[in-house]
Amino acid sequence: MNKKIIALISIPILGFIVFLIVHFSFLKTLQEAEHKIENLRVKQIISSDINYEIIKIKSLFYQTVLLSTNKRGINYNIKLLKEELQKTKKMLSILRDGGIYKKVISLNIVDKNSFTEEYKFIKNKKSLEVITLLPKIYFLEKKAQELQEILSKMYIGIKSIDISKIKKRRRKIVRFARSLDSVFRRMIEDSNRLFYKSQIEFLNLQKEIKFKHQYYQQVEFGLIIFLIFMFIVIGYIIIKELTSLNKSLKDKLYIDDLTKAYTRKKLEELQLGENSVLFLIDIDEFSEINELYGMEIGNKILQTIAKKLQKDNPETTLFRLSADVFGLYIDDSSKMNMSIEDKIAYIRKCLMFKFLVIDDYNIDFNVTIGVAFGKNALHNAFAALNMAKNDNLQYVIFTSEEKFKKQIEFNKTWQKEIKYAIEESRIEPFFQPIVNKDKKIVKYESLMRMKKTDGKDIKYISPFFIDVAIKTKQYLTISKQMIEKTFIYFKDGGEFSINLSYIDMNNESMKELIEHLIVTYKAQNRVTFEILENEGIQDYQVIEEFINYFRKYNVKIAIDDFGSGYSNFKRIMAINPDYIKFDGSLIKNIDKDSYSYLIVKNLVNFAKEANIKTVAEFIHSKEIFDICIHLGIDLFQGYYFSEPLNLKEE
Repeated sequence: MNKKIIALISIPILGFIVFLIVHFSFLKTLQEAEHKIENLRVKQIISSDINYEIIKIKSLFYQTVLLSTNKRGINYNIKLLKEELQKTKKMLSILRDGGIYKKVISLNIVDKNSFTEEYKFIKNKKSLEVITLLPKIYFLEKKAQELQEILSKMYIGIKSIDISKIKKRRRKIVRFARSLDSVFRRMIEDSNRLFYKSQIEFLNLQKEIKFKHQYYQQVEFGLIIFLIFMFIVIGYIIIKELTSLNKSLKDKLYIDDLTKAYTRKKLEELQLGENSVLFLIDIDEFSEINELYGMEIGNKILQTIAKKLQKDNPETTLFRLSADVFGLYIDDSSKMNMSIEDKIAYIRKCLMFKFLVIDDYNIDFNVTIGVAFGKNALHNAFAALNMAKNDNLQYVIFTSEEKFKKQIEFNKTWQKEIKYAIEESRIEPFFQPIVNKDKKIVKYESLMRMKKTDGKDIKYISPFFIDVAIKTKQYLTISKQMIEKTFIYFKDGGEFSINLSYIDMNNESMKELIEHLIVTYKAQNRVTFEILENEGIQDYQVIEEFINYFRKYNVKIAIDDFGSGYSNFKRIMAINPDYIKFDGSLIKNIDKDSYSYLIVKNLVNFAKEANIKTVAEFIHSKEIFDICIHLGIDLFQGYYFSEPLNLKEE
């Protein structure tokens, strides 16, 4: 993501965090203020009740004095006085230490005289002011005790009245009562001060809360305005960046980064018309080019090819449909000033007229082309391209759906036929003799055939179905059946050769089967592995490892179709073959084609120098046989000597 957007987004996030901190701080302050207000309210209630209790205590003291002639009244008042003193002392203790204050409220309701309400008071530093009242309560408790003692010692309820004694007692009680006047006056002043001070604290706290409430509201309002402003700014910038990003993504979606050609997505979204033409150009074996020269060189090759296609075909639109497949699209075939075949030839000529030079490397490559027309050109062009690659054709022009349907039907039919042949064990080996210059049979090459019964007739079909077997993953099964029957036929002796493809050598179960057959039928020194040297080989290391493993059984190695166009002498020599078998295309016309004659002559000389025996296939006449003998070829094979035979039936 853009660093500028991240920085901008972080500002409102921080602002929002500050807002939350301020808001929760405000809530906490309000909560604390509410607790303080509640505490002050309870303090007011208790201080008011204390004030009332002090007045009540004062009244009880004077009533006790006035009722001094009544013993029963004295005892009752003293009891009430002590209860009120105890009650007042408890209220003062709550104000000092904190606690639960239970207030009994009288009611004039039938069946319910009163109810009790509880108040919680939390201790704070200001509660220490009650320290001036508590000592006075303790003092009054002592005085109440003294009063009780004084009154209890006096004569009360005498039968004869002694006026002098009564007066004396009265004077003593009055002096006692007057001694408490100053105490009660100070206590009432202190309790009033406690009550009014709590009221002032309550009012000040309300003002403080109101001020904080306004302050926090202003801060929060400012933060909200700031956040709204920042979100508007960020929203604008994000929309602007997203618009730019959307354009960039569209460019990446529709334009290939490497070659700057349009992508397959762009082609798929085009409305192809009836007159549309699409050429698909596939670079053959491009993965091998990448492996050989590296990805960097491979990318430069693709860039060079893209530039050349665009430059040489200005009437077309260039697309890159996959790693190594380009497309040239023309919306109207009438824009071409040549036929489709001529256009294909022109494209091939433009791309392959000479070596492609990249970083001082001379790189040779080939292309396969598929062409289709109309609204379904993309689908049909790929179908044509696949057919061209499967059939090793330079190009295929999609003419009709019928042709491709027939190919699919053909594949399905032979898939079933191969399946039944496997189940019924109808894959049979035929054997073609390999002879020396005296036409004496040296050994046999095992060739695959499929046995098929047509009524009473039995015929053997050549393996044109191999490609179908490979595509349908049946190849290994028929190959194993074929190889096993070959070993069984030669179990009693005789030299023979079997053909092994890259697929065979790259399969562990096939390797185990061949080893088992060699050991079981004692075929050491008698079997030759003929390895087809073609473009199907993906990794020569696999072949080398396979051959090195079986060298311990003294098997012989032959390179089949040598010189067919895929030769890499360094890799071939790494295999260290015992034989090389010349490709039939070099032998069958060697009596007429001087170019073939020269190639074979040089290859024979090369083989003799390397101490490798040579085999010529496709010997179909005495003239060709004589030429091959003249060139010094060691062994021969072809219809001139014998066609492949079913030796089991002979």
